Amino acid sequence: MTQDQKKQIKSILTERIEDKNLSANQAAKQIGISAALLSNLLNDKWDQISDQKWMMVAAWVGYETTRWEMFTTKNTAAILELCEDAKINARFLAVAGDTGLGKTTALRHFCQKNQNAYYVLCSVTMSRKDFLSAILRSIGHDVEGSLHNRTRSIITKLGEMEQPVLILDDFGKLSDSCIRMIQLIYDGLEGRCGIVIAGLAYMKNMIFKMAAKDKPGFRELKRRIGYWQPLYGLTPGFVNMICQKFGIVEIPAIQFVSQACQDYGSLKELVINYRRLVERRPELLTEKSQREIIATLHVGSKEWEAAA
Repeated sequence: MTQDQKKQIKSILTERIEDKNLSANQAAKQIGISAALLSNLLNDKWDQISDQKWMMVAAWVGYETTRWEMFTTKNTAAILELCEDAKINARFLAVAGDTGLGKTTALRHFCQKNQNAYYVLCSVTMSRKDFLSAILRSIGHDVEGSLHNRTRSIITKLGEMEQPVLILDDFGKLSDSCIRMIQLIYDGLEGRCGIVIAGLAYMKNMIFKMAAKDKPGFRELKRRIGYWQPLYGLTPGFVNMICQKFGIVEIPAIQFVSQACQDYGSLKELVINYRRLVERRPELLTEKSQREIIATLHVGSKEWEAAA
């Protein structure tokens, strides 16, 4: 990571801490670094800070070293509007759709730009205590003890804030017992906090299926979710815009990308791989067409070889 990049990350970090009205300790806990390391970073004592730690800070502030930005799409606009609705009106809302359609990017962006907006990435390995601890860390607090004490602390801390919103990404990966905890938290806050859950399409199917089977807690959870936001696939116009922005201008190349990429994630990786390759080996642009260059970027994939 270059010195210029570090300066940019520090500048954005300072703004984020101020915008979110965080103490140094709270910011360090949310990022996942020590308070001492954060102090060194803010005071330009960078010699002992590894690139890995810099990348953790970069991820928290939303700094992209690959020059990829969050582009406005139908999905990102809908997700940002959904999060704003949940925050302002203390609603329990949900996002469900296929992978690579912009969920995580939009959710992280909203939390980075808004005060009292907290993001938690859920995991299949989380126990109930792990899940509650992750929520507590996201809001800058550490609480040990029983499930009851942790739950009450979350409710107390969020309930003291002005228009807080808790965003739980990959919510469908949680165990049934973890999923039921969020209903308790929402009920305990009594309309004082918005909640957004997000996941793949199976998350919605699972909640509806469990509710239909009358599994304890799921009928109540399903009833509390005020709206399910669907997600949409790529459009040819968006693919064309991205290709043009990253220097892919030949029509056969754009057509190849449009046919090969079915989601934003694969489109992002393809155009970034293309840019990195031609930046390292610019002579390729005189030796091959853009379509030929792009077709070599996924060697070994039957789908890509067939498209080529």
